[in-house]
Amino acid sequence: MKKLGWIVSVVAFSWALSQTQGLAQRGQGGGSQHPARGGGVMTAPGRTGTPDQGMPSTQQQGRAQQRTGKPTGSESDAAQDVAKGPRTVTQQLASNSKLNGKVQELFPAGTQLSDAAAGFKNLGDFVSAAHVSHNLGIPFSDLKARMMGGKSLGEAIHELRPDVDHEAGARKANEHAKKVLKESGL
Repeated sequence: MKKLGWIVSVVAFSWALSQTQGLAQRGQGGGSQHPARGGGVMTAPGRTGTPDQGMPSTQQQGRAQQRTGKPTGSESDAAQDVAKGPRTVTQQLASNSKLNGKVQELFPAGTQLSDAAAGFKNLGDFVSAAHVSHNLGIPFSDLKARMMGGKSLGEAIHELRPDVDHEAGARKANEHAKKVLKESGL
């Protein structure tokens, strides 16, 4: 008999829980539901509340957007993040004139950094490769070709200049790149 009572209690609790989650998902629940599951909104770190406490509800944001024609709140932030997307190495160079100037010094006059940087997945790899090319006299195009073919910077150095300590060359170039990026505010 105790077992049957326990089972009934569990079933009743489960039913009650599903009903409160259903109400919260339709915007009719109180602030005790988890905001990520559709109930309440965040009013302060770790606390939830009803839409009139803290941030505007989705309906209120929608009305504000209809009046102004612009997204509001987190909707606006999310739209901006999606529109920006990940920035390419070329975009990062173009937006930081200090970095652009420092890296340009590593290339022969007239070199277009946007062309040189094309294909690199991250700024650190590009700046490190530029340092290696400049310091060891390795043609940048040869170094880039190896790296775009899947070789690490050290492997590319070893293939192009087997007489050089490739590990030390790569390490030194990475240190220079970190310093340049830090000095440029990145």
